[in-house]
Amino acid sequence: MKKIFLLLLIFSLNSFASDFITPKQAAYHKGRTQTVCAKAVQVVTKNGITYVNFEKKYPNQTFYLFITQKENYIDLKKVAGKKICSHGKIELYKNIPMHKNPKSIMIMK
Repeated sequence: MKKIFLLLLIFSLNSFASDFITPKQAAYHKGRTQTVCAKAVQVVTKNGITYVNFEKKYPNQTFYLFITQKENYIDLKKVAGKKICSHGKIELYKNIPMHKNPKSIMIMK
């Protein structure tokens, strides 16, 4: 599983480097697969679902991750307070853009 994740990460690095967008731009990219980068300010797990809120805490987040398959990602508890990039298809829920089970998540330095 780790080898698959590393391969996906390597192949997606081009996307991280070349065409990332901000959470505020994400709403204009609904239905597209994009990389969104910003500070993760809150990580909450409720009923088996993990939410990672970008830029502001719930209910004022500008973008969020909706994750049901935690075993496919880095330790999500470590992303709070750090700039991260998430790659996946952008969806809107109640007019807030999100990635549902993104293809990859990367902590930026």
